[in-house]
Amino acid sequence: PLPLVMSEHKALYILEKQAPFVVKSVPTYRPGAGEVLIKVESVGLAPVDWAIQSLGIVIDKYPTVIGEDVAGTVEEVGEGVTRFKKGDRV
Repeated sequence: PLPLVMSEHKALYILEKQAPFVVKSVPTYRPGAGEVLIKVESVGLAPVDWAIQSLGIVIDKYPTVIGEDVAGTVEEVGEGVTRFKKGDRV
């Protein structure tokens, strides 16, 4: 079964190869085993994100969420996570 929906958040998507970036509201899911949910407080696009979008490289399946340079606070941890706890700054 899928994790329960908690709320919604915004994410930066590439809908198809070399398409422009699009911001969409999407459901926020509870983390599964070995995962953490981070409340993102700062995000940045790196040059590689622009290359992925404009050149259509690295990503094989669309639509896809782009951007991995984030900072925030652990909101929830999934089963088996021991390295992080709720409230940790990451």
